[in-house]
Amino acid sequence: MERLPRKIRERQRRQREFLATAEEMFSRKGFHSTTIQEISEKSEFAVGSIYHMFRNKDEIYMALLQMRMEEYLSLLEKKIQDCADPVEKLRILIETKHRYFSRHKPFLRLFLDTTIRSVGEMRSQGVEQLIARHENYLNLLAGVFQEGIDKGLFAGTDPIGMALALEGMVRSFVTYWIRHEGDHTPLPEFSTIEEILLKGILKSKQNSKKGWK
Repeated sequence: MERLPRKIRERQRRQREFLATAEEMFSRKGFHSTTIQEISEKSEFAVGSIYHMFRNKDEIYMALLQMRMEEYLSLLEKKIQDCADPVEKLRILIETKHRYFSRHKPFLRLFLDTTIRSVGEMRSQGVEQLIARHENYLNLLAGVFQEGIDKGLFAGTDPIGMALALEGMVRSFVTYWIRHEGDHTPLPEFSTIEEILLKGILKSKQNSKKGWK
């Protein structure tokens, strides 16, 4: 891949730094309560410079989501690209999700705020590209489940349903984390997702009684 000119790389670096500051502000104060003036003061970017990059606060928010979502999904895809075992791929994906969200709690809040909205509302705000990018990842994840089904490793015949079930569990876990962060409530272990997904919750005797394998 051809390297971008230095001036463009510098501009992209400065924009990433600015968006990281905006992320911190949005996470701490909330999107609606944060002003561009406050982001300007915290980031040390002049208000005029900010408006040169973005027309309004909505564009800042969307650019931030796109930056982090691409970073997150690209990381997941890269982690499994050289793995041939679908079971190991799922383990890698779950562990990578855990590490990423643990390190990027501000993004975790933004991720939840975005993914719990209705698709219609999101489209009205011009995020079709973000939705399409996430759908591509879901198709990749469904492909992992289909691979496991084809190899006789996974039960079931609904790979996209299985992919959505995994993503639903992840969303539920991180929502609970955010809701109870700092209130001394015991937090769930992310490894539980792997145990439920790959082992099930019924003990082997119960599985035998039900005729399940």
